[in-house]
Amino acid sequence: MKYLQVLLFLAIVFSGCKKTPDILFCEGVSPDGTGNSCGTTFTTGDLTAVYTSSEPFGVEKLTIVIYEKLKNNNKEMEQIELKVIPEDSRATTMLSFYNEGAYHVAINKNSSTIAEADLKIIDK
Repeated sequence: MKYLQVLLFLAIVFSGCKKTPDILFCEGVSPDGTGNSCGTTFTTGDLTAVYTSSEPFGVEKLTIVIYEKLKNNNKEMEQIELKVIPEDSRATTMLSFYNEGAYHVAINKNSSTIAEADLKIIDK
């Protein structure tokens, strides 16, 4: 009985833990490299995507893939090649969103997804 109580307690604790997004979306980046006004909902226009890896990239380019989230699937909208320094582990790039909607952004390295996050664009 006590074993079940411990398992139930752990399940409740861990279900409340929210994973931080792999990619931060921000209104800009400060000179020290931290994002300004980061979030998941923005008005139409430009924003900065910030990605920090736990290890150096080890490649000279990453591919950013932007999908529009639809009811039953995601529709690929754009691919952006991002040049990076192989020894770095932090990358930033500007992204433009001029249509309202829900989007999924993935960062790929050698055809494998290494980071992803969702955002919503509204027109105020």
